[in-house]
Amino acid sequence: MKKLGTFLLAVVCLLLSNCNPKNKTEGLTAEACSTLEQFGWSKQKSQSIDSLIEKHIALGHIPGGTAFISKNGQTIHYKGYGKRDVEGNVDQKKDDLFRIASMTKAITAAAALMLYEEGKFSFEDSLATYLPEFAQPMILENKDSASATFTSYPAKKPILIKHIFTHTSGIPYAFQDDRLQSLFDKYEITEGFEERDITLKQNCERLAKLPLMHEPGKQFTYGMSSDILGRLIEVWSGQRMDQFFQSRIFEPLEMNDTYFYLPEEKFERLSTVYMSTDSGIAVTDYPLTNYPIKGAKTYFSGGADLSCTALDYAKFAQMVMNGGEYNGKRLLKQETIAMITNHTDSLDHMKLGQGFGVVYDSWHGNNRPSIGSHQWGGFFSTLCLADQEEHLIMILLLQMYPYDQDHLHGEFQKLVYNLTSNE
Repeated sequence: MKKLGTFLLAVVCLLLSNCNPKNKTEGLTAEACSTLEQFGWSKQKSQSIDSLIEKHIALGHIPGGTAFISKNGQTIHYKGYGKRDVEGNVDQKKDDLFRIASMTKAITAAAALMLYEEGKFSFEDSLATYLPEFAQPMILENKDSASATFTSYPAKKPILIKHIFTHTSGIPYAFQDDRLQSLFDKYEITEGFEERDITLKQNCERLAKLPLMHEPGKQFTYGMSSDILGRLIEVWSGQRMDQFFQSRIFEPLEMNDTYFYLPEEKFERLSTVYMSTDSGIAVTDYPLTNYPIKGAKTYFSGGADLSCTALDYAKFAQMVMNGGEYNGKRLLKQETIAMITNHTDSLDHMKLGQGFGVVYDSWHGNNRPSIGSHQWGGFFSTLCLADQEEHLIMILLLQMYPYDQDHLHGEFQKLVYNLTSNE
C-alpha cells in the first residue's frame, strides 16, 4: 500500500536558512515555513484546500480530518478540520492522532531493511530458515466455510523472504474473502486491531497451519505478509517489534506521537471513527476500533496497528524521500532506499516495492503523481503520497469506516498538484 509524507520546517524570517529547499538536514516542524512564496504557495492556496475539505464536511461526508502538504522539505500547509468527536463537540486539531492501519506496512518494511543492511538475511532465504513453522507450505485446494475445513496439496517451492516483502507469499487476509473467515476464526488468527491476549509468535504459528492461496511467488495476494515480516524483525533483532521501532525509527526521527498502544495521557487525542449514513455522520458500527487504548496490548501488527499524527508520518516519508537520511541522521543507505523501486505487478497504476506502493504509470492527466512516487493508504481512510520528482508530500488523515467517499482523497491530490504545478 501506500506511501509517504514529509514535513514542515522554517520558523521566522531570521531562520531563512531553514527555508532552504536544498537543506535536507533540518528537521520538520509543526508550523508552515514563514516564506511560503519561496515555494510558490500562499494563504490563498491554503484557503482552496480549506474550501475542498469544508465542503465535504458540510455535505455530511466526513466529520473532520487533518491535511498536510510539504514542498522541498518545508511545510506549506498543516491544518485540522471539523470535529474529532462529534458527540462531544470537540474540534479536530492538526496534532490529533489517527489509526493509520496499512500505512504501518511501509514502516515495517523500512525496519526490516535496516536489518538487511546488517546482514541478518538475504531476500532469497527461505522463510522457514527463521520461522520453522513455515517449512512445509501447502496450497489450498478446496475449503468448506460451514465446517471450517479444507483440503490442500504440498507447495512446489518454499516461501522466500522476498515473497514476504512483496505480498507474493500466498498468505491472504480473511477480511477480503468471506470464505476464509471461518478458517481464521477456527485457528484464532488475528489480522490486527487486536484486543485479545496474543503475540506475533503465536499468530505466525497459527497462520502456518493454513494453506497458501497459490504457489509462492506466483502472484500478488495482499495479506498477512507484513505481520510475518514483523515477527521476522523480532527474530533477526532479538527485540520485540515495538521496541525495535521505538529505538531505531521513532526516536531518531523524533516521531514522538507514534504508537502501537497509546499512553493514557494521549487517549483524548485519538480521533473517533465515523461512517456516513443517510441521516448524517454516525459513529461506525465496525467493532475493532478500540485497540490503541484497550485490551491486552500484546499484539504488534506489522501491517495494521500504528497510530500517529500527520507530522510524524511526514517525518518518516521525508526520510525515505531524502534517500534514507533525516535531520542529520541516516537510517538507511541510499542504495537500500533505491530497492523500493524494485517492484512486482499489483495494484492499479501502482506496483509494490519492498513494502511501498510505487506509481508506475500516469493518470489524472497533468494533475497526477509522477512515475516513481510512493503512495500508501489505510483501512480507516488515511492516505499519504510522496512525489520524489516534485519534492512534494501530501497527507490526508480521516477516520471513516466504511469509507464510501474515497473521491475526496483523489480531489485532494488533484487540487494539490494543481496548486503547485506552476513551480
